Amino acid sequence: MNYDSKNKTHMVQLASRLVNVKSSDETLVASFLLDQGLMKIQLLYQLLLKVVKWRDGTSIGGWYILERQTPGTIREYLLGTANHITSGEDKTSKDSAGGFNQREVDVLYRFLDNLYPPKSP
Repeated sequence: MNYDSKNKTHMVQLASRLVNVKSSDETLVASFLLDQGLMKIQLLYQLLLKVVKWRDGTSIGGWYILERQTPGTIREYLLGTANHITSGEDKTSKDSAGGFNQREVDVLYRFLDNLYPPKSP
């Protein structure tokens, strides 16, 4: 199933998939969202994550540091992203039903489908 950024039900379903990722995958998912430019984070955290990404090529190590220093940061980031997907406003596509445009929806959809492949009948 492909999600349509103009369809509110689809945005709620996509957000639900995001908040229901396994806890063991939350760091990977948060790193993907940030590294793909799908969602920003507080400026102070952004600086740490950018330094780590510059050094390592990915922000994943920075997320581990943040989570150790401020437990719950990753979960809060994922919940904020899900809220933005359903209730935000996209600046590039005014007809989106939430805060993600079609390109962003497609990128996240493909990532989640690769992480959790759909079950075959």
